Amino acid sequence: MLIFVKLSFSTTSIKTYPTVNLRENVPINTNVIQLIKDEEKSEIKQLKLILLNLGGYETNLFEIKNDIIYTINEIDREQFIGEKRCFDRLYCLIELHILVNDGQQYWVVPIHIVEYVISNNLLQIDTTFYVFQEFVLFKLFEIQPK
Repeated sequence: MLIFVKLSFSTTSIKTYPTVNLRENVPINTNVIQLIKDEEKSEIKQLKLILLNLGGYETNLFEIKNDIIYTINEIDREQFIGEKRCFDRLYCLIELHILVNDGQQYWVVPIHIVEYVISNNLLQIDTTFYVFQEFVLFKLFEIQPK
């Protein structure tokens, strides 16, 4: 009796994308990154892309549609930092991991969640001109805002 065993030693190619800056609290369905460029689409046949949920949050916040990663929920930077999901507190960096064609390729998309600051204390400019005369302050005239 003869048994032939075919061994397959295939290696998975790993591709790391450039870091994407993503502002926190972007609207739902925001395009994060296009995984396949338009000029590459003619060379590549249909890909099966699976977003892996390694950190337990990826599939709750992101999804892949037509080779593009979109947001599907609000992304809060402070929450990520508080839950220790970022690699660094100052530079809130996360990674999305994508399995391509059942393991033929493995893609890593680093995303820097950028803080979005709106100041509630806007600088208030006084529109009144004053003139000093003999140490007494007089109101000369007032400019009406437009």
